[in-house]
Amino acid sequence: MSRTSLLSLTVMLAALCAAVPTAQAQTPFTNEAAFNAAATTTQTFGFENIAPSGSFATNPNLVPLTVSVEGGSDPNVRVFDSVGESDRFSINGTDSLVAGAVGGFSPPTVTIQFGSKVSAFGTQIRLVNLFGGTAQTNFVFAQLFDGSTPVGNSFFANPFPTGFLGVVSGNSFDRISLTTGNNNGAPYQVFDNVRVRAFAVVPEAGAATLFLTTLPCVGLVALRRKRRNG
Repeated sequence: MSRTSLLSLTVMLAALCAAVPTAQAQTPFTNEAAFNAAATTTQTFGFENIAPSGSFATNPNLVPLTVSVEGGSDPNVRVFDSVGESDRFSINGTDSLVAGAVGGFSPPTVTIQFGSKVSAFGTQIRLVNLFGGTAQTNFVFAQLFDGSTPVGNSFFANPFPTGFLGVVSGNSFDRISLTTGNNNGAPYQVFDNVRVRAFAVVPEAGAATLFLTTLPCVGLVALRRKRRNG
């Protein structure tokens, strides 16, 4: 093979190896319309018809979601009906999920487990004082996990009390942990219209695909060694 042909083949193989896909980073959103356009979510949880009329349900069954609280002195998760006194915790006039903690300035962490792998999560969110129903300005730090492995994090600095946060990730995750900062107390987190997008599982490469993907890269290494030794 001529030196020119060898160089052309080397360039082609390098381009092929560079084209092998790699994991993508996550993209955070605080604009709901932008998230909806990017995420094309497949499931929405509005928390309707869970709490008794005009009251609330404590630690309700939210399958497939599992919601837990760490920090502070109140581990309970509640769904509030939007009728009557409970409307103080409603984001947009409908039933809402409320979770958080009290106890000085201990920053609470609310973890939402999805029951399966997802690639996008978004929610309307409000930070409130549970006992007074008053808004609490604060920030939120979100961390994504796949099993026990952290796969990314986002810092949402636009000052809540009420707004939207969402994440679209190139990596699958099965839970998200949301921690409020410790300025201005330790507010409860109120959620409504939680949206997720199921993670699309890519079939594992068969023998032929693996051969075609790895052989050129192996060949590229061999060609480079041959050129150095020649």
